[in-house]
Amino acid sequence: MRKISYFTKICASGIVATALVAGSLGSSASALPLIGIEAGGIVSADFSDAKHYNFDKSSLSFGGYARIWLKTKIRIAPFVKFESVSSGSLLKNRYNNIQYGAVVGYSIFGILTPYVGGSRSTFNNNLTDTWALNYGLHFTLPLVPLAIGLDGSYQKPKLDGYNMNIHRIGLTLALQF
Repeated sequence: MRKISYFTKICASGIVATALVAGSLGSSASALPLIGIEAGGIVSADFSDAKHYNFDKSSLSFGGYARIWLKTKIRIAPFVKFESVSSGSLLKNRYNNIQYGAVVGYSIFGILTPYVGGSRSTFNNNLTDTWALNYGLHFTLPLVPLAIGLDGSYQKPKLDGYNMNIHRIGLTLALQF
């Protein structure tokens, strides 16, 4: 009789331990929707060229980015963005721009987030590294793991001692994980 009682105690404690572990894992899994990982592509043009519809003379860029969103009402997202920028031609005189920083936004109905932030901007040519102002609109498509948006950046790197105004507006398309 004692062996059955001892066996019952071990099984009961094992069931309780399993329930506690499963419960803690379940509560951890329910916290996962608070964080959203997003990776996608960006195509952008210089703002002054886009404003005057001079897309044939525009310094087009394309690249990719990744953000990790904290999905609360006030959204925070550290990010990394890479752009390969042309200067007048798609095939020649390209330079690369890498930005890393963070943006802060406010979620409207859980699908639209206007945001603003800052980043450190580095270049692979004679432009000096600088700080950039980042801003945009992030739109999450309901029931589909896609996000589209407008992403802008303004920066003033120096070239041969002179400040250059680089103001780019881009269209983004990303997968959300």
